[in-house]
Amino acid sequence: MKRFFFLFVSFCLSLPALRAQPFAIGNWREHLPYLQGKAVAITADRVYCATADGLFALQRSDNSLRRFSKLNGLNDFGIQTFIYSPDYKVLVIAYSNTNIDLLYDDDKVINLSDIKRKNIPGSKVINRMSADGRYIYLSCGFGIVVLDLQRREIKDTYYISNASASPEIMDVASDATWLYAAADDGVYRAALNDPFIANFNAWTKILGDTGNQGVFNHAEFFSNTLLVNYNRAASDTLLAWNGSWGQALPPELQGPARKLNFQQAGGELYMTEASGLSVFDNALARIRYIDGTLVTAPDFNDGMEDASGDAWIADKTRGLLRVSANGYENFLPEGPNSPRCAAMQVVDGTLWVIHGPKNRGWRNAYQYDGFSVFSGSNWVSYDGKAAQTPLFPQYNFYDNMSLAVDPSDKNHLFIGSSGAGLIEFKNGQVIAHYDTANSPIQGQFGNPG
Repeated sequence: MKRFFFLFVSFCLSLPALRAQPFAIGNWREHLPYLQGKAVAITADRVYCATADGLFALQRSDNSLRRFSKLNGLNDFGIQTFIYSPDYKVLVIAYSNTNIDLLYDDDKVINLSDIKRKNIPGSKVINRMSADGRYIYLSCGFGIVVLDLQRREIKDTYYISNASASPEIMDVASDATWLYAAADDGVYRAALNDPFIANFNAWTKILGDTGNQGVFNHAEFFSNTLLVNYNRAASDTLLAWNGSWGQALPPELQGPARKLNFQQAGGELYMTEASGLSVFDNALARIRYIDGTLVTAPDFNDGMEDASGDAWIADKTRGLLRVSANGYENFLPEGPNSPRCAAMQVVDGTLWVIHGPKNRGWRNAYQYDGFSVFSGSNWVSYDGKAAQTPLFPQYNFYDNMSLAVDPSDKNHLFIGSSGAGLIEFKNGQVIAHYDTANSPIQGQFGNPG
């Protein structure tokens, strides 16, 4: 399935409102979707939120939003993961193509493209990153890459096994004596002071994957205990090591729900599940829990608290959330609802974008990303996740694929779907729905929808 980012030359939409925007004719302006929050990082002045398609920061002093992209300093798109180093005041960004940017607090950007450029057998994906003072450990498909923040360069690469059978490293943790690696086939460790740590013979497997049922995808050393998450198709299991496996864990850590992220800060451990964010103290007692009683319909990806106790959460459908004693609010730069684009049309300076999935064979994907409209100054979206109109629950309107805008009325249009018929839409509301049961429209032979 192709994914589209919306980049428009300003003179293509010759609106007075557009001409007033702070960019020159002939330049490009990005219109990216920011709904799908993936990860958060908190600094003294900002809260960064990585999304499926972009990066933005909330300036905490005035709640203003700053977007980051290839148009204003970054060197790539498609963030895989990131981590912030308060010691070096830098956000380390790893992209899905293994390119790396160092984004400093003064907005200076330094690019490290070593992994991207190097010809490495097997997968080069950067799954996660872990900070240990001067060094950032990158958990990669082929091994562990060590990034030196002081010298701003790649320092070393550690191979866990021989090249012909190297496991994929999912996460790394350290207790200042040992370096632990959670991999797709088990958990390994090596002594940090071993001069031959880069050689796979320095590594010992301390836990294996019986029956190859899953992967060990999270590792965090907290309260003198190594916590490792074992991810399987049916459920997750959290395991603890303090010299041997089997240490008892509190019930809040034993649930089978997907553990989407683990991180620690300020002497507390944060565990994110889709339904809630748990905060544990040094004794592994849960001291706070943010779930559906505080946030309506939570769908979290990542979260942590700042020094004042406010929680910052990357939500899958609402971007960045702040949860305080007064409730919650979300922060989201304006943009289209989705990176998918099946069709778009401009009428009288208004742009309509249909977010249907186009794939090989035109198979149904049952996507409810809906459609978006750009007036030249702001975006409004209509979707099946937080429907502003009754069209989605009432008509089960999925896989929007085509549109026709009334040339005499830019707010009147027809939207066609792959399987759910045709809707007539005017002034923000559905005024009619057509299908084979109530109209002359005929289904395609062999594919009635």
